[in-house]
Amino acid sequence: MSTITQLFEEYDIDGIEIFWMYVSEKDKVNHMKLIREVRKHLTSLKTSKGKKEDYVFSTISSRYTGNREHIYNNEVLKYVDFLTVQSHDWSYLNKYVGPVAPLYGGPKDSIDDAMKYLVCQTEQPSKLNLGIPMFGIQWINTSMPIDDSRNKLSIPKKAGEKQYSYFFWREEEAKTFIPSEVSWHAKSQTPYMFRNNIFLSFENERSVQAKANYSKMKNIGGIAIYAIDQDDKYVLVNAISSVNLCSGEDENKIQYDCK
Repeated sequence: MSTITQLFEEYDIDGIEIFWMYVSEKDKVNHMKLIREVRKHLTSLKTSKGKKEDYVFSTISSRYTGNREHIYNNEVLKYVDFLTVQSHDWSYLNKYVGPVAPLYGGPKDSIDDAMKYLVCQTEQPSKLNLGIPMFGIQWINTSMPIDDSRNKLSIPKKAGEKQYSYFFWREEEAKTFIPSEVSWHAKSQTPYMFRNNIFLSFENERSVQAKANYSKMKNIGGIAIYAIDQDDKYVLVNAISSVNLCSGEDENKIQYDCK
């Protein structure tokens, strides 16, 4: 906890996020213990500094079923201000590739599936954030056509080692995208490109606005961005902020069929 104290003193910040990406079954007790201890430490730090308001404390949850169900979500929400759902990454790297952050698709593991699960479980949509990545993933050695048999964007990989890399919107590779080369996958609400056996998945203005409108429609508490410095001249941030996220509904009104 001394590291947290040093961080707050050095940078004079108002909050912290515990970024434990994939919590396994064997880790869930330790994860909960850490959350409690950090909140206790922040409360003690607030008192020692004579601070009037609590420090903001958040943590994350994965969109994947195999990870999000290993977190005591209702117990966690007693100690944190926000729980951010990490929408990015792709879990089938060995055989398939796909969108970095699919809004829909599946039968499971889309953003919609994860948000519904957490809202229905916690009944506190106001304390949930939807995480939006400012980066993309590119894979080499892939092949078309798109496989929609599982109701999601999925591209088969050819035999061989998995080879993929991340890139940021602000980097030169992203700036070389020609609009006419970018395709839109309606089911997942994501853009992608395929050229020379390379599949690229990323966010653009249309996809981040779709996620922002989804957050408003489903009365989600807010949006988290990973990370602002990866954007280019705030193109994606401005697209997100162009959406009025205030739904006008009661903050914890549930907009899912949880039956």
